[in-house]
Amino acid sequence: AEVLSRADRVARFGIDCGDGLVWGGGTWGPGGEYIKNLTVKNLSERVQKIKYRVPDTKFFYLDFPEVITLAPGNHKNIEVRFRPIRSEEYDDYIEFSTDSGRFKVPISARLAVLRVAVPEALDFGCQPVNEVATQSFQVRNVGQITGSFEWVFDAPFAVEPPMGTVEPGKAVTCVISFAPKDASVFEADLEVDINGGEQRLSMHVEAIGKYPHFLADNNEVDFGDQLVGSTGAAVERVVTLTNYSLVHATWQVKNIEHDRTSQFVLSPRKGVIPAGESMSLRVTYLPRSAGMYTDENFDLVTPGGNTLRIRCLGFAAGPAISLFRKEAPGAKTTGKPNALNFGDVKVGGAASRVLFLKNDSNCPV
Repeated sequence: AEVLSRADRVARFGIDCGDGLVWGGGTWGPGGEYIKNLTVKNLSERVQKIKYRVPDTKFFYLDFPEVITLAPGNHKNIEVRFRPIRSEEYDDYIEFSTDSGRFKVPISARLAVLRVAVPEALDFGCQPVNEVATQSFQVRNVGQITGSFEWVFDAPFAVEPPMGTVEPGKAVTCVISFAPKDASVFEADLEVDINGGEQRLSMHVEAIGKYPHFLADNNEVDFGDQLVGSTGAAVERVVTLTNYSLVHATWQVKNIEHDRTSQFVLSPRKGVIPAGESMSLRVTYLPRSAGMYTDENFDLVTPGGNTLRIRCLGFAAGPAISLFRKEAPGAKTTGKPNALNFGDVKVGGAASRVLFLKNDSNCPV
């Protein structure tokens, strides 16, 4: 008789016994009795008579063998009792006989083992210098013994938590961080000790540090002459920032001049531009005093050291107001454009003239 796979056994004999019986590590101990049922099912289209022979070893016990008659689709549970006397692994077989021949079904008992698994490798790809990139992974306990773990690593890599405990059948999520200080290729084998060195695992990590590089389509934003109080498109400009590097660019605005209140507003004040993409920076000119010329500089800086300077210029102009009058028909003029002629007015009477103020600018006064 031979040991067949489940599929081969069904194909040749029409009998399904599963994959046999296994008492897993940690589920049994010497001196006890542990019971499992082996289900024998007739998958053929005919009635089958089946008989089994007890295992050769004296650690697996079955009832006295008897002929089992199974109609198509019926099954029979055979009780198998395991009585270990030592803490060691056990292997045996139950041999079955049918009209078509004989086959063996394995039965075994396994010891509890310490077995923890981590990914073989992680790849960060390209990451910007002086920024922190992270990836999460799992420390899995695929054995039957609780495992404590402790990571051994060096910069620019780090693992959180650096140590912990993982129960059998469970997993602990860890986060590995990569913080490059220069543009280089980094490779490392991070090691983790399980239960003080009973098991040592290694995880290969690769990463590349890159400097971000982004440019503006206009480094000098000149608003020209603008009226104090103007709003809308007249006092707004849009600068397009484009990231030409292989990594994202994290930037923020820093004012260069600090000795006066800024007349310009840059929005947003910080942002992230994905690799190979662009974003808009809106510049708004808000002059507060007429007659003031403003020239300010702003730096867009990244943690990796890439600095982009934007220069903003503008002149705050006052509104253009004109004054004029309309004379009454037939009235004598004085010939003086800035004078009003009321003519002869009787004492105690009143006279009036209309004086006009005209706003020649594009904002209210």
